[in-house]
Amino acid sequence: MMLGGIKLQKEAFHITAGSGRLWITRGDQFSAVLLYAHCLLLVDDWVHNFVQGMNYWMNQGRRLLELRHWSPSSFLKYTIWNAVQFASRFEEVVADEARKRGADGPVCGHTHHAEMHETNRVLHYNEVDWVGSGNALIEYSNGQLEIVDQACIRQLPLR
Repeated sequence: MMLGGIKLQKEAFHITAGSGRLWITRGDQFSAVLLYAHCLLLVDDWVHNFVQGMNYWMNQGRRLLELRHWSPSSFLKYTIWNAVQFASRFEEVVADEARKRGADGPVCGHTHHAEMHETNRVLHYNEVDWVGSGNALIEYSNGQLEIVDQACIRQLPLR
């Protein structure tokens, strides 16, 4: 689908400056929760929306106290999803699928928790939504990938 001159896709491949091949996907298609537990999803969605509403006001107060941005919705989502995904082996399935597709690893935003780690000898990147957590996955000109937060991005030289 095209949206404002930008092509939206369910998945894509990215070749890094260091010649790595990454499979970019949201990852929802591999979640046992999304496939089998629709009631849990409705509760999760309601809690997420409620906490997201609190997020704004809480972080306004944190700014006044000169504290860093913190996302309670991401924290709760990660805590809940971490337990559920352990049972569903989500990351193992995604890593195996990336390998089948000829990729060095997946970049997946499904868990809403930014991290880089190895799963089944495949480097796995969990990239998160910029709005909820304030983190992003970036690539440097040498191909190095890093997860950074909003404060760090403000300091990056823009070209």
